[in-house]
Amino acid sequence: MFIRKFLLLIFLVFFSFSLSFAEDKEKMKQAERDIQRLFPRFKVSSMVKLPISEVYEVVAEDGAVIFYSPSGYVILGDIMNLRGESFLAKIYDEAMKRLLEVNDGRFFVKVSNGTYRVVAFLSPTNKESKDVYSFLKQKKNLDFYVFPLVFSEDDIKLASYIYCAKDRVSAMNEVFEGKVNVSDVKLDEACQKKAREVLSINLRVAKAVMAYNEVSVFIGDKRIYGYQPLDIMKALYFIGWREEDGGKGKK
Repeated sequence: MFIRKFLLLIFLVFFSFSLSFAEDKEKMKQAERDIQRLFPRFKVSSMVKLPISEVYEVVAEDGAVIFYSPSGYVILGDIMNLRGESFLAKIYDEAMKRLLEVNDGRFFVKVSNGTYRVVAFLSPTNKESKDVYSFLKQKKNLDFYVFPLVFSEDDIKLASYIYCAKDRVSAMNEVFEGKVNVSDVKLDEACQKKAREVLSINLRVAKAVMAYNEVSVFIGDKRIYGYQPLDIMKALYFIGWREEDGGKGKK
């Protein structure tokens, strides 16, 4: 009798686990359907339960994150608790402090030297990215860094061209000025493989600092929401940079 009850208990536990697994899998599929309908470019990669009832963190293949509830809500941006603390702020702050470290193999190019740090995540094939790059590289007194951010095979090829070049600044200028065609890119196989690895790390770095778009610009530790040159110019002026004197204003 005891053995029979014990086996029944094991069966019930296994059955409950199976139901829970099946339920989570179905929620994942439903999340994909719902999110794909709302955001066609958001390709779901993983879905993780949060310690908040009925809320899931949904991560895209390109590193973007949103929050999803099976009850019918999609949450964009941050989540705050009742003490006014940001759910993502600590992770974001830590990521920003380590943004220009290279211990994990992340790949960026320092385009110019100056006083005011500007970091841009840019897609090599995106028109707005090219406009922003052209605008920022001409400005005086900016410590300008670029992380190539890839969303397509063409992005990967052009970003790999930059990574594998002996003079990466020159290669980046060529790519963002439209002087390099994807069809013309011929790379050493070993370097191309390494480039793909570091570019995937760049996607994780972008996710950590919430750089989800083809163009994301950070001045100091602040992200500029809006990527047209006018928005960036206003932000530069806000921190004290002046174009006419090469940026000698106060920070």
